[in-house]
Amino acid sequence: MHFFTKTLLFFTFFVFCHKLFSQEQLGLRLSNYSGINGVILNPAAGVNNPLGWDVNIFSLGSFVANDFAFFRDASLLSLYRNRYALGLAPETKITYPRKANKYLDFFNQPHEKYFSTTNFLDLPSFQVNLESGHSFGVFTRQRLAIGTRQIPIIADPYVQQGILLGWVNKIPPMFITGMTWGELGFNYAYQFGDAIDGGLSIGATVKVLRGNQGFFFENREGTSVTRLTKDSTRINELNISAGLTKNIIGNVLANNGSGLGIDVAAQFIVGSGESDDRPYLFKVNAALLDLGRINFTRNTDVYALKFTEPLLIETKDYANLDPSDPEGDILQRINKKTNGKTDNTLQGHYFPMGLPTAFSLQGDVAVAENIFVNGLLIQRLRFNDLILSRDNLFAITPRFESHWFDASLPLSILNYEQVQIGLAARVAFFTLGTDNLMSYLGQKRLTGSDFYMALKINSFSIGKLGNGRGFNSGIKSRKSVKCYRF
Repeated sequence: MHFFTKTLLFFTFFVFCHKLFSQEQLGLRLSNYSGINGVILNPAAGVNNPLGWDVNIFSLGSFVANDFAFFRDASLLSLYRNRYALGLAPETKITYPRKANKYLDFFNQPHEKYFSTTNFLDLPSFQVNLESGHSFGVFTRQRLAIGTRQIPIIADPYVQQGILLGWVNKIPPMFITGMTWGELGFNYAYQFGDAIDGGLSIGATVKVLRGNQGFFFENREGTSVTRLTKDSTRINELNISAGLTKNIIGNVLANNGSGLGIDVAAQFIVGSGESDDRPYLFKVNAALLDLGRINFTRNTDVYALKFTEPLLIETKDYANLDPSDPEGDILQRINKKTNGKTDNTLQGHYFPMGLPTAFSLQGDVAVAENIFVNGLLIQRLRFNDLILSRDNLFAITPRFESHWFDASLPLSILNYEQVQIGLAARVAFFTLGTDNLMSYLGQKRLTGSDFYMALKINSFSIGKLGNGRGFNSGIKSRKSVKCYRF
């Protein structure tokens, strides 16, 4: 099989089947019983918890989504079963296995594509919720995010087939960013008023960040290329820069940088009154999530390559690359061809990377004592180019919740174009869910998937800790909820 084909198939299958990252984990974040897991999406959520304390033993999740490529008529299970017989669709005219059972195809659409993958692992974390209206929490997280919203149209194999010799093809600006990092978060929330009368809650999470690995690539001004022959292409101008940490192979969790981050939120609850069994009528909250950055200062290189004169790229000039560092070998050969030497592309040993910042808006309606409907909007914010990409999300999530059981059915629109339905449930202390259920059942075009799970323990009885303004200071008592013994 051709090297490009093997690399593409390996990368795509690896992402689909081994790093299935969950976007916002709606079944884990929205419940009033979510505890410390809820403050990730709403820093003011801690005061909603009707329980006095909550300990998350671990939680993890995985997600991938794109609109560049897809597997035909596939599910995650069918991909796993056919993992040794995956191939590129014959129509792409790229070398592919003759006995493939599942095919990777591409969207032949005239617009820039996106790719996004995120991952999290939450280690032991806890929250305490006091009758006095105060909530405190501490969590530790490990996260990974890679993405771009600017995969150029020319990358599509079907577009490549239509390029004629001598045509000038414009490639727009492009940015790709990726990072793995750890977080130590300290959350505090306070509620003014109570659930009977309603009131305002505020919350904030300060996060100490440790940068493990990171990279970026940017083609800031775009470029244009002309295919001259089958084996030669002319690049008319180029202005690219790239940065990366160098010790990912030997030490994935190395300490290569540090920084600070913050989440803030405000929430308003409209109370249900004394005679209503509902804990509240509705609540709304707005939050600013993942504001901050990490500065990579160790084991870090930043490169730049710029030229304005046309450069001829011929296949023969890039044969027999150094197998230990093919990317660096390509860069050196291009640099030598343009500048006559190989040591002037290195620009420094530092770059910053912004967190995947977003604005979040939520509304939550209590339909009955244990039945709720949540509306969620997450809009990414981009303050500069060196920032991790985050997916936009709009979701409507009906759910049932009680002390010992939660169930939710989120309907979401990812990046305002991909409609997904999910399913999540919590039984006692264990949660399992997905925001893309059809990826497990089978889709005509499988573009991504996700899952998440969590194991926690919390108070066996409803009620907050301490003495102060009374039990109803945070969320009204669920009088008719039975607390089953396990």
